[in-house]
Amino acid sequence: MTESHRHPENVHLLATSAARPSSSLSSVLRFLVVTYLLGMFVLSVEQFLLLPSNLSLVDFWNILFLPVCWLYLIRIRQAVRFPYTFGMWLIWLGSFIGTLFAFDPLASILVITKEVYLYVWCVTLIAVFASLEPGLLRRVLLAWTAVAVLHGGFLVAEFVSPDFYGLMISTLGSVGKVYIGRPSGLFENPISAAFFQLMGFVPLLLGGLRREVSLLLGMFLVLSILATASLGTLSGLAAASAVAVIALVLMGGHLKFLVWLAAAVAIAAGLFFFTIGLIPDVRTRLQHLTTERAEYTTDQRLDLWQGGSEALFSKKSILGVGPNNYRDSLAGKTLHNDFLEFGVERGVVGLLGLLLFGLGAMSSAVKILLNQSKLRDTARPTGVIFIAMLVASLLISNANQIFHFRVLWLGLALQEAILFRMISPSIDAAVARRVELSGERLQSPEKSSPLTDRRGSSPVEMK
Repeated sequence: MTESHRHPENVHLLATSAARPSSSLSSVLRFLVVTYLLGMFVLSVEQFLLLPSNLSLVDFWNILFLPVCWLYLIRIRQAVRFPYTFGMWLIWLGSFIGTLFAFDPLASILVITKEVYLYVWCVTLIAVFASLEPGLLRRVLLAWTAVAVLHGGFLVAEFVSPDFYGLMISTLGSVGKVYIGRPSGLFENPISAAFFQLMGFVPLLLGGLRREVSLLLGMFLVLSILATASLGTLSGLAAASAVAVIALVLMGGHLKFLVWLAAAVAIAAGLFFFTIGLIPDVRTRLQHLTTERAEYTTDQRLDLWQGGSEALFSKKSILGVGPNNYRDSLAGKTLHNDFLEFGVERGVVGLLGLLLFGLGAMSSAVKILLNQSKLRDTARPTGVIFIAMLVASLLISNANQIFHFRVLWLGLALQEAILFRMISPSIDAAVARRVELSGERLQSPEKSSPLTDRRGSSPVEMK
């Protein structure tokens, strides 16, 4: 049985078993693709400018470089993977049906167009990530981590210094839209900023840094999330951490690391509470934005969900009222819940598509973990990282609408690319061949964890 029959989602542009062409054009295209990826990470944090159709600078950057990526993939004869196909078709089908009954059909069509663009972008990134040799992909992940950490510096500075927060508000507000009340960095709201910081854990843990460095940067990411006072994101982080710890215990071989991690986190938490105790203004602001705000936020969400639940079980929701066509009659807000939003606006078909989409993503993460277990590669918890990512996203999507968040699709693309490499040995052979032709040394994979003390290796370096 051929590989294409075993993996029907993998459509080969040309035979990947053939030698990859090596030329100056391929090298130039690869340079442009890597430049695109670095620029994409940097521009991903900008969401304050007032651009048409709720677009951001990164969208225009993507549109500019997607043809370059496609030319690069065709040039190197890279295989392409189309994940979540059935779920996405149902989502689009439910969206089109709902649009027929929408009060504002144009708003629905814009949403559908944006989702087609996100899926095409995701598929392109999967192929691009899968085509990069491990050492280069590791450096790309470290660039993503650096952007998350640097943006976290803005968030922490906004929280600690009211003067700096006022400067950010006045500067960004003069050219775009800003959120008043909580730090949001360069994003349009704290929820988007917090979720971007949360997703920063994915490249951080896959980047192969020393565990001490990973721990310090991880704690800083936690502080940046705390600075946004996004209770949903903090809950998602807690749930993801619990799932990751349980999975590592069940896998075995990580007990010493978990004990070390628990001790380090306990010391860091003690230092944190001791420090904010010395700064009454910061402590008061933190208490107000978290515990004191929790009751108000919960009541507000419950009111929205109550109205959404009534609409969900009405006759109109069977076919849907159209994407971006439902607002709460009293608050005038969206439902702040992806599942309710899909059920009300896209009907039964669209909600089923969302469920299949989520199951497909979780299935891919589990496959990565099972492949590692099959190869007795349990020291490298790549699958655990992605399962934790999806658990956090699932929990956050119950309090916010994150389906269109670009960084979510970026994380899914990385997950699918790693799975693609695992189930398609021909891709690794092609990458090795291309590296050999270009005179570069392909780093050999090491059976060690990105959470262990080591240098230079990465869990993305897999055969």
